[in-house]
Amino acid sequence: MSVGAARAPRTFVLQMRRLVTLAVVASWVVLIATLVRKQDSPAPAATTPPPLTDLAARDEWFGVYKDGRKIGHAHRVVEHTESGYRFTEESVVALAMLGTAQKLESTLGATTDEAFALRTFAYTLVTLPPRSPRAARATTARSAPATVRRARKPTWCCR
Repeated sequence: MSVGAARAPRTFVLQMRRLVTLAVVASWVVLIATLVRKQDSPAPAATTPPPLTDLAARDEWFGVYKDGRKIGHAHRVVEHTESGYRFTEESVVALAMLGTAQKLESTLGATTDEAFALRTFAYTLVTLPPRSPRAARATTARSAPATVRRARKPTWCCR
């Protein structure tokens, strides 16, 4: 066997090894470039919500259901006032808490100006145990309406 014949397979193996290494590095560079382009893509154009028009007054009743069984109801009212809007919602729900049936009553009231900036807000939650509903109602403190001192137009609704 000649020296040149012995070197030929060895040179071929080295060339193949270099070719495979070059292919792996090139594919790695392409994947990294793709990842960088995905991460560095420009932010989508800001979408502006449609301008709010006059909110229609409404009086709505809802049934509250769990697993197909009615467990309560809710009543929502939206009214237009001289200075803005008044939102009220009352709900009554009967739930099993820690294995005991309990009745929850919640009341929400809010007023806003014409641009829907919050002016007043009040929320009350009363739990009535099944044994003595009058005693529970008498001992539950109700919160007074909270007034928002600094109200601005929300950026999501108005220009």
